[in-house]
Amino acid sequence: MPHVVTYPSEPFEIAGGLVRVHQLPAAQDNLVWLLETASEIAVVDGPDATAALAWCHANGRELTTILNTHTHGDHVGINRDLARRGLLAGMRVVGPAGAAADVPGLTEPVD
Repeated sequence: MPHVVTYPSEPFEIAGGLVRVHQLPAAQDNLVWLLETASEIAVVDGPDATAALAWCHANGRELTTILNTHTHGDHVGINRDLARRGLLAGMRVVGPAGAAADVPGLTEPVD
């Protein structure tokens, strides 16, 4: 089934303004969620790291955390891309404990 949301909305704030949420276009039909706090930049899933790294470079920030909801290729592809670029080591990677072997770089398995 093709994704139907391919154009990002304007960034918005959650958690009383402590977290700013950005939607970044990725691949041909994906949006990647980037969560920005004062001290951390986290990305939720993603087919690759291109959009997240471009956003970080443009905003003078460093990607610190990957949050993987499950192990489909368009969700853990970002982990594989970061590993190919030599950027995954030392990063916080949170993902499903039940599929730990399928989450590249997993540092914090959760249920």
